[in-house]
Amino acid sequence: MNYFILGAGLALLGVAHAGHEFPFYPSFYPQEITVEALDARSAAQRLAKGTLHAYAGGDITDSGKSGVVTSLGGYVVAKLEPGRCADARGMKDALGAGAVWHPYPVTPFHADYLHHADRAEAARAATGEQKKFSGKLEIIDVGALMAKASARYNGWSGPPWLRQGWFHAYLLLAPTVTDVRIENAARRLMRGDYRSLEERINLERNLVELLQARCERVVLGYTVRREHYGADYSQGIENVGYDALEGLASAIFPRTVKLRDFPWNGWLNVAAPAPPSSAWNPLVGGFGDVFGRLVWSTLSDPALLPSPHGGGWIENRVSASVEKSEKGFAVPEDALFSAGRGKTATTRIVYRVRNSAFHDGTSMSFADLVYAYAFTNPEQLRGVRLL
Repeated sequence: MNYFILGAGLALLGVAHAGHEFPFYPSFYPQEITVEALDARSAAQRLAKGTLHAYAGGDITDSGKSGVVTSLGGYVVAKLEPGRCADARGMKDALGAGAVWHPYPVTPFHADYLHHADRAEAARAATGEQKKFSGKLEIIDVGALMAKASARYNGWSGPPWLRQGWFHAYLLLAPTVTDVRIENAARRLMRGDYRSLEERINLERNLVELLQARCERVVLGYTVRREHYGADYSQGIENVGYDALEGLASAIFPRTVKLRDFPWNGWLNVAAPAPPSSAWNPLVGGFGDVFGRLVWSTLSDPALLPSPHGGGWIENRVSASVEKSEKGFAVPEDALFSAGRGKTATTRIVYRVRNSAFHDGTSMSFADLVYAYAFTNPEQLRGVRLL
């Protein structure tokens, strides 16, 4: 059996940026978490017996004593010949069991869905004459889609737009479309090159419209991930947080879940469908599969957590605020990077981190706060000056 036990002592090894002391002593309900690899049948039996509390990343037969959380599983896409885009409206019946007809790449699971809701609903309603489809349907897992574009270093993950529906549409469809307007719109969204929310929304809608202009690859719908957890009154769990895109294998789950039998503490047992498939290296990668994400979500202490049902971030152990002034802020002459005497800035980001020490007693320094930016893609920081 493949399993991994996370206890209070082991958790101290999961130090994130600057060796910050783990803040989970009261914020985690369980004091010990065991992660196992189980097939669906074994997981169903264990959930029914109350010896397993949650099964992430796989669906099982409902035992009657389990609760269910749902999240975005993947996209159902089809490949069509050029000029046959209209045929996609007649392919609703081609979707397999469990797939949802939604011929628009931004789904209700995305935080920016309301920016596209009118077009998405119009696309759902515009069904044509149902035709027999002899081509190839493909299901693209949303986790695998995000993994190709994600970057992670020592607890930090990104890019910031990784969870946006327009970006998923870009990842899905841009490789099949050649249009300079697509790249220009995507680049503006990534750089924040807009002056208002209205302008940003129009950019997003225009980008998705351009991406759907061709039909070498067409989005027909999506699948829903169903994950079970023990809901028995005494042996189950409650307060189960989950992510709209990642489900139970997300940072919010271990920070919210509580065992019903214990007002505090307790032994939490969770499982994934397969053992780890990638190396574990918190500095440069790994922890990409369900098993690894469960482990890393518990061990790591990132500054910001992905908002479980949004496209932004939740402050975990820092606070950041954006301040603007028409008069301008004086740039300190002793700034880490000199901007010159008498310079001002119209905007500044105040980033506050509670000072702490490494586990050997060494005090945290300013350099410990900023070193990770050395590994950030320069394109993401263009136009930003670190003072």
